[in-house]
Amino acid sequence: SYAIQQEMRPILSEFPNYRAAFIQDQGGQSGSDITVQFVGQDPAAVNAAADQLAAAMSRLDSLADVRSTSALRRPEIQVLPRQEDMARLGVTSTALAAAMRIATSGDAEQNLPKFDLADRQIPIRVTLRPDQRSDLDALRSLPVQSSLGPPVRIDAVADVQFSLGEATIERRDRERAVTVGANVRPGTELSTAQSEVFSLPEAQGGAGARLAAGGQTEDFAEMTAAFGNAMIWGIILIYIVLVLLFRDFFQPITIMTALPLSIGGAFLGLIIANQPLSLFAFIGLLMLMGLVTKNSILLVDFAVERMHAGMKRNEALMEAGMKRARPIIMTTFAMSGGMIPAAAGWGVDGTLRQGMGAAVIGGLMLSTLLSLVFVPAMFVLIDKLERWVQTFLPKPTPHTSEEGARTPAE
Repeated sequence: SYAIQQEMRPILSEFPNYRAAFIQDQGGQSGSDITVQFVGQDPAAVNAAADQLAAAMSRLDSLADVRSTSALRRPEIQVLPRQEDMARLGVTSTALAAAMRIATSGDAEQNLPKFDLADRQIPIRVTLRPDQRSDLDALRSLPVQSSLGPPVRIDAVADVQFSLGEATIERRDRERAVTVGANVRPGTELSTAQSEVFSLPEAQGGAGARLAAGGQTEDFAEMTAAFGNAMIWGIILIYIVLVLLFRDFFQPITIMTALPLSIGGAFLGLIIANQPLSLFAFIGLLMLMGLVTKNSILLVDFAVERMHAGMKRNEALMEAGMKRARPIIMTTFAMSGGMIPAAAGWGVDGTLRQGMGAAVIGGLMLSTLLSLVFVPAMFVLIDKLERWVQTFLPKPTPHTSEEGARTPAE
């Protein structure tokens, strides 16, 4: 689709007096890559702020198809009622609107008279002639029904003029909203383009207008927040499970040392594969939390068992590194090999899953290489911290029961 856009843009730009944009359909939702909205109570201030931002965004090399809904205006006849004159002459807003509607576009379908034929009825629509519809004097002289007596002219109760009106009126939280959208050019990440847009001086808004994310930009922010909460709860649950398994509050911290390493490796994999931070990349990050923790468990659990058997800490760590390195590396390569098709984009819609594959492979590889160094080092620090904390805790006194204290008589 990006290749087609690149070929069509210069062709379409040669046609004057019209506007064209590429609307993408992603996940059943049509819209632009970047969508922001100016919101406020003053329509003029909101439209002006949106026009200024659209002009600034069109100068960015990373964006294309910049458009603002504030520019979608069309010629129209505006009737501005004068409330005092309407009350004095007994004209209601309904009668005023009906007179103007019937004169310009005809009455409603159910109110039209019908011409009967043998097999059908033809509605008869009565309107002004086209030349009179563009004549302000003819429009101002139209009669409008009065509840106090004979009809009166429209210009006696309202001002009639030609002007430009908005094609659509957007509202957000009961305020006037104007949308500014743009597509990201190939080779530019969505997050980078969003940062450029929000850093523009025109994006700060002004009096009567403030900027709010909308469309896919709002969806991306909500998705990031949702996955952030999921990862936080995932870390908490992993720690609780490890505490229950190891019966220790300190060693689970050692095991979870590999989590930051995996996140760094995931972002490195995305950079190398030139993949954006997408929904599937976040899914890959969640997968890494369990996969990487497994490698640390193999290493730490073996060292703890050796220490319980009477081996010194450093010797237990050395033996754990030698004997557990092979299964750790084997499982890492097996999982990375299984994610190669996803990272390569094979299969139907394979490009959507490339981010997940790149994130998982990068996180596994880097965390495996560094966990063999960082996890033993953190194990030593946490073990020293645990022993230091235990010096401040009261030692339990052995309790001997009365029966156990007596010696059976011979």
